[in-house]
Amino acid sequence: RLYLEIFNIKSKKIFDLIDAPVDEFKCWKSNLPICVKNSDFVIYSHPNLIKYLQDIQYKEHHYISNACDYQSFKNTNKRIGNRPYDFPNTDKPILGYYGAFSYWLDYDIIKRYADSNKYHIVMIGGLIDNTIYNIRFVHPNITWLNHKPYDEIPYYLSWFDKCFLPFKKCELTDYVNPCKYWEYLISGKNIITHNLSINSSNII
Repeated sequence: RLYLEIFNIKSKKIFDLIDAPVDEFKCWKSNLPICVKNSDFVIYSHPNLIKYLQDIQYKEHHYISNACDYQSFKNTNKRIGNRPYDFPNTDKPILGYYGAFSYWLDYDIIKRYADSNKYHIVMIGGLIDNTIYNIRFVHPNITWLNHKPYDEIPYYLSWFDKCFLPFKKCELTDYVNPCKYWEYLISGKNIITHNLSINSSNII
């Protein structure tokens, strides 16, 4: 969407296709060919995203997986500091997620895990003033927390007992390579995933 503003700047251009130009990101699609053709280097973050690049004439596309900041997350395998003040008062293991509360989450799956009573689910990332990214429902076994600054995420992750990626099966999630997946991996905690179309073997 910012093609005109960016490409008027005299410098080398790297174009990074980080998500598929579908659903809420479909507005990207109209400028995708011109962005690619006028870039000096083109990369994409999920192997399947090549679908949106292969028909655009360009000398070479490079797959570079999303990843994470190892130094920030390397200590999340053990508790950091005191238990978060906004965590629930429960003896159940914490099944934790952080990210947007949006339509690409599978709320039926979230409810199923909450109903099982095996875990208390902590969902972090709500944006109060943005209805698109603040979809939630009331359940006694779920604590919904608002967005946290990124530098606080390792602290909260360290207090998860297991990590949660409950994605809905949809076109967008077929192309998603979430940084949180790699952050979860660094923590060494078990990860419960649904409809995640990337895995650690995709890393380069």
